[in-house]
Amino acid sequence: MTIADLPNLWVPLALLGLILVAAIFFSRA
Repeated sequence: MTIADLPNLWVPLALLGLILVAAIFFSRA
């Protein structure tokens, strides 16, 4: 893995994190 691959890895991880946070937030509300 090179540093150039990090941005391509962070984008889907960030989207996945946002989806998880939204799912937890709505399930508790």
